[in-house]
Amino acid sequence: MPMQNTEKNEHNILWTHFDTTPAISPYLATLIVSNDLLHIYNDTSNIQMWCRNESRFHLEFAKNLAENITLLFKNKWYQRSKNISNVTHVAIPNFHDNDITLFGLVIYKETDIISSKGLYPVAHDIEIAQLVGCKVAQEWFYDLMNNQSELWLNKGLITLIATYGVNKIYPDNRIINLFVVQNQHISFYLDGDFHTWNSTSSDDNLLTIRKFIRGIT
Repeated sequence: MPMQNTEKNEHNILWTHFDTTPAISPYLATLIVSNDLLHIYNDTSNIQMWCRNESRFHLEFAKNLAENITLLFKNKWYQRSKNISNVTHVAIPNFHDNDITLFGLVIYKETDIISSKGLYPVAHDIEIAQLVGCKVAQEWFYDLMNNQSELWLNKGLITLIATYGVNKIYPDNRIINLFVVQNQHISFYLDGDFHTWNSTSSDDNLLTIRKFIRGIT
């Protein structure tokens, strides 16, 4: 949450006070304590990103991506921006990413978002874009991700929204085409006793399209 103020007490201990968090499950309460993480400067205050000093130059791509997608979502779905007051992205070495969505906090395994032309192939940047895009979308639609009754559908919708965001920012990469091809291959692989029908709705709103998805086994 955003910081309210800092003060020192009579024992010369510095206290930092933050805004009150919204109601969350206890297992999602997370605290990061480290003397090895530095803040990466960014031009706006849409996000904060922290990482090790030796990794910060290799995380510029991920930081800029998170910043730009957040700004895109803020402009397109401004009414939801009141739900997000501050989001911090943290890259931790050897972190096991269990894909749990934490309100206001995004944690990555450091090597998952390091971009270096000398160390990784070009395809790795696409993987970074897909990962960061999904993380930002999960924060932006946090309440949607915590609807356990339709978790599989919500996760697919988040992936679609993230791909849309990345494609808007980097249209030359044509990541939306890759998304379509990958999912077609998955559909062909699963195409046995599972059948789907195309929606007849002309509504192209990503937040309502799930109402028109039908399937039967």
